[in-house]
Amino acid sequence: MTSRQRLRHNVIANSMLASSFETYRLLSKPLARGASHIPGPLESQWRLGRRRMGFSLQCPPTPPPWAFTAPFDLSKWRWDPPKSLMNRIGPDLTHASGTSLSFLVGSLKESLGLGASSSQHAADDSASTHREGIESSVAPGSSGRVSAFLEDVELFRAMAAEVDENMIMPLTEEISNKLYWHIFLGDLPPEDLPQVVEDLYKALDSRLVAMTANPGMKAPEKAYEGQSLLITSAIIRALSDSRVYPQYRLTDQFWYALGERFSWLPAGDDVCNLFAPFISLVLHLVNVREGTENLFEKQLMRLLRHQFALWVSLSPRIEAAQNQDAQEDALDWLRPKTAQMRQAWGLGRGLSILMDRVSRDNRLRLLTYINRMVKAVMTQSPSVTEKCELRYTWLATLAHLRRVTEFELIEAACLLSAEEPNLPPLNGAEIGWLLLAQWHSRQFVESDRFWGVYKYYREERRRIPDESAALTSFLKAVYYHNILYQSPDSTVVTYDVSEVPKSERSEWVKTQVALFNAEATTVWRLLGALGRMGDVLVSLEAYTSPQNKGSVGKHFLETLAESSTQEYEAKIDIAEFFNFELRRPGTDEFSPCIFERAARKIVLDTKLPPDTIWRCLGLYSWIGDMLGFRGGYAEDRSHYSPHLYKVIRHRIIRRAATWFTQRPDLSYSQRYRHVYLCILLLKRRGKEFSIPPSALKALYTVAVEDLKAGRWGRTRLLLHFCRLVGEVHGPDAERDCRLAFSLWRRRLVRLQKLQEIYQHNQQSQEIQELETVVKTTQRALMERHCGISVIDTELKETEEEDRWIAENAEVGEG
Repeated sequence: MTSRQRLRHNVIANSMLASSFETYRLLSKPLARGASHIPGPLESQWRLGRRRMGFSLQCPPTPPPWAFTAPFDLSKWRWDPPKSLMNRIGPDLTHASGTSLSFLVGSLKESLGLGASSSQHAADDSASTHREGIESSVAPGSSGRVSAFLEDVELFRAMAAEVDENMIMPLTEEISNKLYWHIFLGDLPPEDLPQVVEDLYKALDSRLVAMTANPGMKAPEKAYEGQSLLITSAIIRALSDSRVYPQYRLTDQFWYALGERFSWLPAGDDVCNLFAPFISLVLHLVNVREGTENLFEKQLMRLLRHQFALWVSLSPRIEAAQNQDAQEDALDWLRPKTAQMRQAWGLGRGLSILMDRVSRDNRLRLLTYINRMVKAVMTQSPSVTEKCELRYTWLATLAHLRRVTEFELIEAACLLSAEEPNLPPLNGAEIGWLLLAQWHSRQFVESDRFWGVYKYYREERRRIPDESAALTSFLKAVYYHNILYQSPDSTVVTYDVSEVPKSERSEWVKTQVALFNAEATTVWRLLGALGRMGDVLVSLEAYTSPQNKGSVGKHFLETLAESSTQEYEAKIDIAEFFNFELRRPGTDEFSPCIFERAARKIVLDTKLPPDTIWRCLGLYSWIGDMLGFRGGYAEDRSHYSPHLYKVIRHRIIRRAATWFTQRPDLSYSQRYRHVYLCILLLKRRGKEFSIPPSALKALYTVAVEDLKAGRWGRTRLLLHFCRLVGEVHGPDAERDCRLAFSLWRRRLVRLQKLQEIYQHNQQSQEIQELETVVKTTQRALMERHCGISVIDTELKETEEEDRWIAENAEVGEG
């Protein structure tokens, strides 16, 4: 029996190698394969690895060991360093002779003198002089590599305008890879890098001019933009990755020229990923750090404008389910799912680097310019959906910038939402994601608590997808994940207050409420700046509706109302919502402690009904009939309220008696009624809460208001006040009060008569003065029309009167 001969090594077939290449192509990124020169077994098998697997300028590098289905015998293999472009382009092109491509390459070689003697083909004088200058300034060991690279640049300049569209992109990729490595290794001197870059860009410009003149060429601008992106990307990444290249020796003109090229690149993911390395490179310029108006800022604004214009023109538009994923991308900042958020992440990295280096004033000025530019792009867009997406994407970018404060984010949100009549406002889901993202970027929320809030909020949004209820879901997520309680033996680790032991609950709740107040104040501040304070009530109603079947607790609502600080309208809305919609029979009313600081504003606000304070304090049925309330009021449980509620309510009612007397829009009877209600509420508390003198004084001020004004007053209200005084201080005080009011009225009668006499005398004096004026007027008219002076007329009248008196006297004597 003969044994089978053992195989000493594995034979790699062409099919196996092709399968390995296909596996590696599917599992690796195309951009990562382009610039790799790692030696390996494929380079030793040049025919199988390079010639048969594809074109030499597009082949992937060596795959990792796990990409092969069979083991390799690596004991015998050799590797040669990458050859230059002009030495590889001849043997790699195996097209048959006579074709257009082989004929073009041959003619180009003959015209440039490649492969021929120097006596037959003279090179370009300017290119040779430039190459000699570079070779003299480089290190001796790298002169050969630089010389070969310059020859490749010359070949690229000559071939750029002549080769077809299938050839130009591989050539551009190859020359970009070589440029990257020469800059990365520091072989190319900084004094000559601008000239090399300019030659490459001029080659692309000449090709664009030639292709534009050719009517059969389709979309030459798009191909030109892709080629420019390859070269610009190689330059920026090489300068950013290199640790040996002397960047400080590059002139400002080079950076401005590079920024000009970079700002005109097409907007997209690649440009946004280059934004942060480019910003980190140009920050060493003096005028950039100072923040003055310069060419760099114009280039920056042009780049951002192109990007914003792309965000409002992306198609197809995202649907509702994808829109929710886009909103969650504001939090999942490192792994965004949508194109807008991926690009916003790249821009955010660059802007974060820029704002860390500039001063606060320059940062505010830069943010103002960018916000105005976003506003201008939104105004030019005809679609409302595109405007909303651009606004949310830019606000999400600002929320992740560590240097952007809360007030700057609110200012940007107000600017992008103002003066747009058809633009819907920011919904609750967007507000929640933006605020949570900013808290996380500014490290306001600890990491474990942040993920607890995020998971709770995401689950709530999945359970209740209604946009109107999203704000309540966000507030509940923050409230129930304020502070983590952990028992000494680590048996209880929870955020829920109900699971905390009662002995430690009071102190733990104080800390929890303090944290929630600090964070919920930001929500109220943003809603107040947007003029949408009522969205909280709308969200609560939508969250607890029968369709969504959500539930909120009394303590949560009280803490939420307390966090609104001076916004007492929100406190009123939340209190009435709980008392009239959520409060069950036999349970306590809304805590009056929430309204102690805002009670004065509530009572004196002329826009609110005067009975608002009673509804906030939970006093319904007992005073309902007196104030005209009909139905819809829960059972009055103020007698059974906690002692703290009674003390706070007594304090508010005692002060409200004085505040009602200062409200100008109420009539005399309305003021008297509400002050008397305060006295009744204070009176029914028993001996513990007696009627304070300030409340009785307030009722007296309203009762004698007409008497002080000189009017007769209302007898019914005056007698009512006297009876109340008798109940409090006894019958003697009531009798004295009646007597005082009677004397006051008698005095008013006497004053009224004296006033009438005075007015009569005043009228008599006015009549005499009027007669004097009439006589003087008549005399003036006689002087004007009859030519007789007033004085002569008076003398004549006096003489006639004297003569008449004398004649009467003589007749009397006779």
